[in-house]
Amino acid sequence: MSPRSAAGQGVESQADIAYRAIYGLVLRSRANNDAVWFERQLGDQLGMGRTPVREALKRLQNEGLLGPVSAHGGLAAATISAAEVGNVYRVRAVLEALAAELAATRCAEGELTRSQLTELRRRADAIKDRAAKRDLAGVSEVNHQFHEYIGVLSANPFLQDSLDRLWSRIAISALSNIVDDDAWVAEIHLHHDELVRLITEGDAVGAAAIARRHIERACEVYVAHHDATPSAIV
Repeated sequence: MSPRSAAGQGVESQADIAYRAIYGLVLRSRANNDAVWFERQLGDQLGMGRTPVREALKRLQNEGLLGPVSAHGGLAAATISAAEVGNVYRVRAVLEALAAELAATRCAEGELTRSQLTELRRRADAIKDRAAKRDLAGVSEVNHQFHEYIGVLSANPFLQDSLDRLWSRIAISALSNIVDDDAWVAEIHLHHDELVRLITEGDAVGAAAIARRHIERACEVYVAHHDATPSAIV
């Protein structure tokens, strides 16, 4: 996961650097549900002044990634309730279908290079490599990188920003559909191979359809393997 700077590009400010550093700390601490973060503690840990840390924490709260849990200013990683799972996946299906459609359209119009298509293929293959090693954490990481790259290939900064925010919320909350289920992992590979093929062939309609179905199936798998309510996928 690589959150973008507030400015979206160019030289990062101290607040941007603090944001990325704190985001990484919170992401790595997801297994510890009791982790609470304080401004002064983070400033000391990062060796940064209070102003950039305060700005970074405010931004993380505004993006729904951290929330208050203490009267003394403590913050904790946001969660996604069972009732919210369906809403998350519903939005993700729409956005990722659009990203796949735009990427395929750009390929049809000759705007994607051979190296970009090779990179897309490489990222899909990286998921297979991690899955073969039964490295679920690794699968989750490279799976995100694959989907993120389709967003890059869409060349729509507004779409990329929306996807970045959604993926960040999913990552921070530890919401994942990557489970130890051979049938589902095989289905993931099939979907990804189809996505690569359809984008490469410039089939915008087909790419959008498989991207949407892929995320809809991910929601179904999540509900089947977690304590989410079936109504979340209605």
